[in-house]
Amino acid sequence: MMALLSVSTGCAAGQTGGGDVDVDEGLTVTEAKAETMELEKGVASFLGDGEVLSSEQRDEGTLLSCSDDTHQWAGRITFQLDGSRSEHDVLEAVATGFTSQDGFRSTSEDNGERERILVSGPDGLAFVARVDDSDVLSVASASRCFVLRDGESVHDRY
Repeated sequence: MMALLSVSTGCAAGQTGGGDVDVDEGLTVTEAKAETMELEKGVASFLGDGEVLSSEQRDEGTLLSCSDDTHQWAGRITFQLDGSRSEHDVLEAVATGFTSQDGFRSTSEDNGERERILVSGPDGLAFVARVDDSDVLSVASASRCFVLRDGESVHDRY
């Protein structure tokens, strides 16, 4: 059984919005979702040909709070891998691939049971990834921070 990852991200300290967070005032929830889902899919591009056997991406995510009036869209994708590389090597390939791009950085954590990486991108875009015993790479992501528009609610489905 695959354990769920929790994403503990937050908008970086910065310029605008309600509090001490970076907020893209022009970013909509729809754009944040699309950008973040594209980031999730991009994880596979740093793995070898044929290494990803299948993937499953959630169509809907949830909204996380960056501050009292700003939010992030949070999503999830899983990749079934062929098992040709160790957990560490898979995570290292993903981390190296992202950190070779401008604005991305990564850290690795090992709690003694399972290694995971946290990759942070421009303006708070981020994801956490780990590989389980069944060679499933799980990625939990969060978008850049944005402000909901009139008529949008944190209780809506996105």
